[in-house]
Amino acid sequence: MTDEQAARIAALKPGKDYRHGTRRPYRPCPPDFREYFLKMGWDGIDEHFHANWPCIARWMRECGDDELREARAAESGHALPTIRRRSALPSYAEAVAAIMAAAVTKTER
Repeated sequence: MTDEQAARIAALKPGKDYRHGTRRPYRPCPPDFREYFLKMGWDGIDEHFHANWPCIARWMRECGDDELREARAAESGHALPTIRRRSALPSYAEAVAAIMAAAVTKTER
């Protein structure tokens, strides 16, 4: 690793999103984004604001991500908000633990 690469890695800040569409210069969240998202959801919101999905996802995080999803689910009448569907999946640590447990079981046979 070069000194320049080490300096770039050292400059990274924890909790900051460095993916495309989330770095500066970026569009600030429109003041009426929450209102339109509650009405429309993901259907057509990108066309309404002329923004890409990483930008919209960032705006959602700025507007209270899970709370905004729950409010949209309640308004649209969907039975399960996204927060419950995501929690049904195992975390990375749980998946690794399950794989390691299976590997140990196979070697003990």
